[in-house]
Amino acid sequence: MSLFSKRRLFLKKSFFKGLFFPFSIVVLVVILVLDHISPTLFTPTRNIILDRLTPALTFFSSVSSSISTGIRSVEKILIRYQRNTMLEKKATIIPLYKRTIDELKQENRQLRTLLHYNKSLEKAFITARVISNIGGAYAQTLLLNRGALSKVRPGLAVIDERGLLGRIVSVSANSSRVLLLTDSNSSIPAMIQETNQPVILNGDGSNNPILTFLSYRYAPKIGNTIITSGYGGALPPGIPLGKVISITRPFKVKLFAEIPESPYVRIVQFQYTSIKEK
Repeated sequence: MSLFSKRRLFLKKSFFKGLFFPFSIVVLVVILVLDHISPTLFTPTRNIILDRLTPALTFFSSVSSSISTGIRSVEKILIRYQRNTMLEKKATIIPLYKRTIDELKQENRQLRTLLHYNKSLEKAFITARVISNIGGAYAQTLLLNRGALSKVRPGLAVIDERGLLGRIVSVSANSSRVLLLTDSNSSIPAMIQETNQPVILNGDGSNNPILTFLSYRYAPKIGNTIITSGYGGALPPGIPLGKVISITRPFKVKLFAEIPESPYVRIVQFQYTSIKEK
């Protein structure tokens, strides 16, 4: 066969292939129109075609259903995997939380020991909120939102988590005023914990009150802890006050609690008349 004949044959095949798709579309359109005009005309043909296609349609429907079921199963597996991963992470975090809680408890016990925390103070107290902080060169007081209706009375100690802040000096029905340790009118019976030497902690308007009524034979050392003595029954004994920061007169004390760090304080409902001798 010559090259020219091959080319003519190729063009004929290409021509018929090009006409196949448009021809199929035209035939389908004609069938649809005729079926619409006369529904019974192509019923036998349609039934034959459906009979031939039913196994294939059934197969593809089954395959589609299986694929859908498989996809749902995979989704459930992924969800369970994510949940298991989250549970595993939580399971690894829980021991860390427990260890942290144990460490905080141990640290709390150590701090209480260092501060000589008086656990008896937990037996009775009133929680109050600081609603005003009145500070000045000679008058340093706090105003609390608890008063006589909450069984607050003058002389009660006011503390926070660090130590003594001051004591109640005046009370109304729903409020009370606290005289801070730094106020020039503040005078607290105290003692040097290391030597049991009684002293008076007097405010002088500065951030560091001074120790008075201290024997010359018992000079404090830097770092000595000052606590309430309980003498006279004015305040409970053993409440932390501060540490000595100077060894020359007047002996200055760095208070553990100067100004409340949080808006809440505790009013201690204790009033001792004596303390146990060590």
